[in-house]
Amino acid sequence: MDWLWKCSFCTFSVYVVTIVWWFELYCRDWPKIFEKSYEVQKEFGMIGIKLNFLYLPRITLIISIFHVIFSIAHCCIVKYFDKGFLNLMEVSSSAGAWAGLQKWLGYGLMAFTVVLDFFAWNAWHFADTFRAILAIYIWRLLRALNNGVKDFGSEKLEEVMRLHTKIVDLLRSINQTISGMTFVGSIYMVIYSCLLINYFLRGYGTIGRAILTVHFLLKNLIIYGVSADVSAKAHAISDWIQNCTTQKEFKLNCRSTNKLIIFASQIYSKDSIGFKGLQFFTITASFLTAIFSLIATYTIVITQLLDQNETRKDK
Repeated sequence: MDWLWKCSFCTFSVYVVTIVWWFELYCRDWPKIFEKSYEVQKEFGMIGIKLNFLYLPRITLIISIFHVIFSIAHCCIVKYFDKGFLNLMEVSSSAGAWAGLQKWLGYGLMAFTVVLDFFAWNAWHFADTFRAILAIYIWRLLRALNNGVKDFGSEKLEEVMRLHTKIVDLLRSINQTISGMTFVGSIYMVIYSCLLINYFLRGYGTIGRAILTVHFLLKNLIIYGVSADVSAKAHAISDWIQNCTTQKEFKLNCRSTNKLIIFASQIYSKDSIGFKGLQFFTITASFLTAIFSLIATYTIVITQLLDQNETRKDK
C-alpha cells in the first residue's frame, strides 16, 4: 500500500501543478468564454425560453467557503497527528548549542509545509468546484433547450440548431481551457479512489478518513455524473429533430438542408459532444462504467497481492 500512496501523492502533485499552469495558460480566454455565455443566454430569450441562473454564484460562493474551511481543518488535523513534526520539535528542544536555531528552523519548516498543504488542498478543491459548476451550467443550458423545444414546431428548426451549435461551441471553448485538468484529475480520481478503498479493506479506516472519503466521492460523483449527462443531453436533441422531419409541413431550402445534414452528423456522432480530457476521452456513461470497472478490478487485484505479500512475510 505504501507504493500506492506514493503514486497517489505524485499524481496529486502533478494535478496541482497542472491546475496552476492551465489557469495561467488560458487565463486570457475566460473573458471570451463569458461573452459566449452571455450570447447563448441572450439567444435563449430570443427564441422564447426562460433561464434562471441566479443561484449559481451563491452555490459557488457557499461551496468555495466550505472547501476553504475544510482545507484548514484537514491541514491542522494532519499536522497535529504528524509524528515527524512532533519528533522534530522534541529533537530541537534537546539539541545543545544549536537547539535554538534548530527549533526556529523546525517552526519555519512546519509553517512552510502548512502553507504549502493549504495552497495545494485549496487549489484542488477550487479546480474541482470550478469543474462542477461549469458542468452544471452546461447541463442546465442543454436541459432548458431540450425541455423548451417540446412546444416548438419545425418552423424554429434553424433557430434551435443555431442555439445548440452555440452551446456546443461554448462547451468546446471550456474544454480547451480545462481539458488538461480533466485528464490529470481523472487519473488522480482513479488512483486515489483505489487508495481509499484499500485503506478500509486493510482495516486502516478512521473517522477522519471516512469523512474525507465521503467528501471525495460526493464531489467526484457530481463532477463526473453531471458531465456524463451533459453528453447525453447534447445528443437528446436528435429526437426532436427526427419529429420535425416527419411533420407534413416540414420544408427546407437547399442551404438549410446542408446545415441540417452537418448538424445531424455532429449530433449522431458517438461521444462527439461532452467534457473531454485532452482529446483522449469524453466523459460519458460508458466511460464512467469503464472507470468503475477498472477501480473495482484494480482494488481486488491489489488486495490479493497485499495478502500474498503478508503471507510470505509471516512465513
